[in-house]
Amino acid sequence: MGDTRNLPVTSYYSHDAGAPQISSATPQEVIAVLRKCLVDGYGDKAGAGWVVAFEDAVNNAIAFRNSTADGSGGYVKVYSQSVGNPFSYLRINTAVNMLDMDTFVNPTGYRQYTLNKNDNSNNANANNWEIHATTRGFWLFIHCFYYGDPSFALGSQAMLYQNNIFVGDLDCATPNDAGQFTLISANSTNGDSASSFAGSLVGGGATWYYNLYPTDSSNNTRSQYVSQRYSIATSTALSGTSSTIGIPNLLTPKLVHVADTSGGRSVTVPKVRGVVPGVYDGSFHGYSNSVVPFVELIDGRQFTPIRGNLAPTVWVDLEEWYV
Repeated sequence: MGDTRNLPVTSYYSHDAGAPQISSATPQEVIAVLRKCLVDGYGDKAGAGWVVAFEDAVNNAIAFRNSTADGSGGYVKVYSQSVGNPFSYLRINTAVNMLDMDTFVNPTGYRQYTLNKNDNSNNANANNWEIHATTRGFWLFIHCFYYGDPSFALGSQAMLYQNNIFVGDLDCATPNDAGQFTLISANSTNGDSASSFAGSLVGGGATWYYNLYPTDSSNNTRSQYVSQRYSIATSTALSGTSSTIGIPNLLTPKLVHVADTSGGRSVTVPKVRGVVPGVYDGSFHGYSNSVVPFVELIDGRQFTPIRGNLAPTVWVDLEEWYV
């Protein structure tokens, strides 16, 4: 297991030359996008350095593993909830280890995502996508263009169909943390759910829940959370940018906390585990009319926002993670 720092970020977009597309909003299309970005590459972009650990094309399932040289060697399974159903949900499981496609050792996440909402007649299909990746972790954004609108004017309903997902190693304070691999996306109460949909990470005050094993990976998973630092109402977000209006956008790392009050009292379950790699809360809530994806220069570094309800409040570093 590696613990490599200062890893460069590669950004992949659906508008890139030769990029795979999500046209029918199906899980198999998302699987194809992930394989191209994480492993195979496309056009002039190489893959991010992950490998395919297991694959079942008949059942629309695949498992990826991050770098064992740079990272923990954790696993993520991506698959279709119902093979052959055009409205099938996308499911994602993560684990510290996998023995085969269906056997997880120390599982750390289980979520379900909706991609195709034609069955509800609200034209909220997944369309464009972004992936920002290193050899240890990646962010996947599957953009829901609610009635064709690519801006931040999502509203509360469309937020449910905007999928923002992190998979990989957290940036932990304990070197070679054996329990660092996980899945982060929106969920109301805990780290696992297939009964309700995980939607946008960013609302007026969204809290991200997920599971981690202790730093020695002993068999005692604990719920963790990352809270929203700023409580500025996104419903009153400004349409201009930080630079055009002249209000600074101060960025602060997102800390990883143990969720229960009895935790945080041991070496293996510290109260603050580390930070979410490459992700920062922004103090300025504007850009409400901006169209995704876009890149913003903040303090001399390139960032892109996580799309949420009405305004971006969280930003992803496009240059380097695990710093």
